[in-house]
Amino acid sequence: MRKRYRRSTRSAVVSCLLAAVLAIPAAAQDYEIRNDSVSASGWFGGDDRDCCGPRHVGTAQSVLIEENITVNSFAFSFSREFDYSANPDGHGHAVTLVLNVFDESGNPLGRSEVALPDTFAGGWVTWDSLGVNAAANATLIFSTYMVGALTDSLAYTTGYHGDQYGLYEGGVGYAKHGSSDADMELWSGWSQHTWDRVFVLKGTVRISQTGIEDAVRGRTELVQNYPNPFHQSTVVPFELEASGRVNLAVFDLLGRRVGTLADEVLGAGRHQRTADLDGLPAGQYFVRLESAGEVSTRMITKL
Repeated sequence: MRKRYRRSTRSAVVSCLLAAVLAIPAAAQDYEIRNDSVSASGWFGGDDRDCCGPRHVGTAQSVLIEENITVNSFAFSFSREFDYSANPDGHGHAVTLVLNVFDESGNPLGRSEVALPDTFAGGWVTWDSLGVNAAANATLIFSTYMVGALTDSLAYTTGYHGDQYGLYEGGVGYAKHGSSDADMELWSGWSQHTWDRVFVLKGTVRISQTGIEDAVRGRTELVQNYPNPFHQSTVVPFELEASGRVNLAVFDLLGRRVGTLADEVLGAGRHQRTADLDGLPAGQYFVRLESAGEVSTRMITKL
């Protein structure tokens, strides 16, 4: 099967919606790009072999976006269970896979994790609820790695599905041999690969009304912080649908509040605050935004 590069929206449908925007509310349209031609499998995860390890191998794919969309989910396909390479147990192991989303300059736009059970034996792994906005004709890069791949007890490996013929016209594949989990979070060190990855991107078209507002705007939500990961401090942008009291705070993984960024009344629109975590241990934290009964959370990573 040759790979497919497709968009599920039809331009005629979008044109009709735009023409009727004054008569009815704009309806969200599904958007999909799919590359599902499998002709090869590449190394992914840890490597416990004496000849080649230890290695921390991640995979990535850039994707051209043709419409103004919100990316809802992204999926990579894998060939088999996660097991040791040098001395396999003969059964799968539970692992956690991280997905990072970057723009084509390597700036982080979003991050998500999926915990796979030991029964996983290959197939699609999907990261949902990404909520990453992309402009028409922009390129996004999706990278993934396995948490703890350099730890002896977690040096599990599998194979990512790919297309060795490189026929996908909307982007290229990437690979990285990282030195740590924190290193895998960064876009630096990734190199182009001749194989495209097998993936599915799903989203929602943001239909413009009068050229001013998008159908998905007007939400109270956190925007991706930058930089992420960070060493001491990071900027946390957020959107408010309406004026009101805002509580913005940082919590550790045990749910303990470690910092308050805002507790005040703010107007509608975009705002930002700086989270200074100097003195706190490296690791993952959650930022929580609450306003007008709406709650939004994001994970941030301190190096």
